[in-house]
Amino acid sequence: MSTFCSLKIHHGGKFTENSSREFVNGKINFIGSVDTNQVEIDVLEEMLKQIGYDCDMVFYFHFKEPYLCLDFGL
Repeated sequence: MSTFCSLKIHHGGKFTENSSREFVNGKINFIGSVDTNQVEIDVLEEMLKQIGYDCDMVFYFHFKEPYLCLDFGL
């Protein structure tokens, strides 16, 4: 079974506060050929650099379970 996947990264926006939460006013980038066995903070920082961020900034990472909504999948 392959441990490689593509990541869909939503960034630059914000979460709405209400139920039926959404991520609004952001951008989407895809990072391909990511080895899920190797994803660590330094790998995530490299991904951020690829999409144009300065890694000296403070970041919060949120992960969503596939097929679940933001209210229950974060």
